[in-house]
Amino acid sequence: MDENYRYGSENMKRKKRRRGSGVSLLAALFVLFVLIIAAVLLINKYLPNFSEESPYTYYEDMSPESLYIVWHDERLVLDRNPVIENGEVYVPADFVRTYLDEYIFWEDGANTLTITTNNEVMRFETDNLNYYINHEPLKLNLPVLKIEGAAYLPVSMVQTLYPAVINYSADFKMVITDKTDTQKQMGRISAKNTNMRYEPDIKSPIQKKLTAGTVITVYNEADEKFTKIRTEDGLIGYIYTKDFVNTQVIAPKVPERESYTPPFTEKIILAWDQIYNYDTNFAESRRAENKGVNVLSPTWLTFDAEKMDGSIINIADLSYVERAHERGVQVWALISDSFNSEIADMVLRNPDTREFVIKQLLALIDIYGLDGINVDFEQITEDTAPYYLQFFRELAPFMRESGAVLSVDMYVPTYTKHYNRTEVAKVADYICVMTYDEHYGEASGSGPVASLPFVEDGIAATLTEVPKEKLIMGLPFYTRVWRETDSGSVSVDANMPMGYAEARFKENGAGEFEWIEEAGSYYGQYREADEDGTDITYKTWFEDETSI
Repeated sequence: MDENYRYGSENMKRKKRRRGSGVSLLAALFVLFVLIIAAVLLINKYLPNFSEESPYTYYEDMSPESLYIVWHDERLVLDRNPVIENGEVYVPADFVRTYLDEYIFWEDGANTLTITTNNEVMRFETDNLNYYINHEPLKLNLPVLKIEGAAYLPVSMVQTLYPAVINYSADFKMVITDKTDTQKQMGRISAKNTNMRYEPDIKSPIQKKLTAGTVITVYNEADEKFTKIRTEDGLIGYIYTKDFVNTQVIAPKVPERESYTPPFTEKIILAWDQIYNYDTNFAESRRAENKGVNVLSPTWLTFDAEKMDGSIINIADLSYVERAHERGVQVWALISDSFNSEIADMVLRNPDTREFVIKQLLALIDIYGLDGINVDFEQITEDTAPYYLQFFRELAPFMRESGAVLSVDMYVPTYTKHYNRTEVAKVADYICVMTYDEHYGEASGSGPVASLPFVEDGIAATLTEVPKEKLIMGLPFYTRVWRETDSGSVSVDANMPMGYAEARFKENGAGEFEWIEEAGSYYGQYREADEDGTDITYKTWFEDETSI
């Protein structure tokens, strides 16, 4: 073999070996790089975040200048925060309304805060140490404050009035609030050290380092590793579940709730007695016994529309009450707004006027020996509706104290949802549903005052809001006579007692009345010529013992 050829071949082999070694080195370096990246990722995945972050940095809505309310395991973000005045912590009434008492009632224009319970009405005037319980004056240690149009209560008062424990921690200006009717789990840190993080994640920043023996409030397990806790300074976060032990369960203190006892143990058969003036009390018809009736509600009380200060016009008569009592019949005097929304607004929207009205009603109960009051406010606007409910919440404790029945008249709930039947029924003894006036005038067209479907639907709808034991069904003992022309105009000619209506139609040749099955009432009509010769049809739908 040629020597040069052999030398060249060996040289080529050496070059190939050197090239192979380079490739192997690059491959090894690549593998090493991949291993390093994998190790970094692995370490990053399992390595905890060791950085500490202040709550004022972590939470964008938190400032060292403000106080905050901690509600169990939540720091609340409110439109109004607590304040410190003269060394006392005050919380806004809005917080109390949302979390402790939905019925606390603040009236900015009158600078008055009212708190009602089953038996008491507490009235506070802001910046005043005088307050009133059931109209009796008492002294406060600290006043209710008005700050920028809102009411603020001292925490000492809140703890007295409500099932709540409130502690203040100056470290992060936390007003720490717990309801005493909720179970509370206490614990302590068992590990030498543990980190409380903002989130149940090792990558979450450290909020606070906790040492062994630290007392905590324990909430729920977030996952297999972390449990939500609260520290004594009001911070809320997460720690390893293995790093603490439960120490004590604080049992809830559940207040006894007053059960409802109906004032009546028998069925109520109530008759509204239309008294138009004082002399009507002595009409011979009112001396006759109404068999089966055990409650009379005479229309005695209205408001003075000239004074417009809540003064009650009274046409009651003591002998009327005495005669009723002799027959074993109760008397619930009716008070009306005279179908005037301005009167209702005047009476209800001012705390002083409400109090004046309540005092008058209590005096009338005492003077006449009344067994109850029937409130018939029929022109309540949506703006006045909150004051309407508040009136009953303020009236009810006094009625219970006097032993008198509080009943309230309500429309069927077709277009009066704002009357808030559910809440009114919580304080009133009875709700009287006016299942009538289905057809009332030109706007409704002619028709029955209370057809069977209208009554049934009204009762069924009311029962979704009012307990059945508080419900009284109001039936009409009157009818409307409708006047219709051939041209199509419709108007109410008269509102008449049923007996009078029946006689009128028979006298005018109406003939036999027709039973209308779908209405559940009788129908009659007759025609006659008007003074100008126009033919008029008179119609009525009326009730009798069959339809009732």
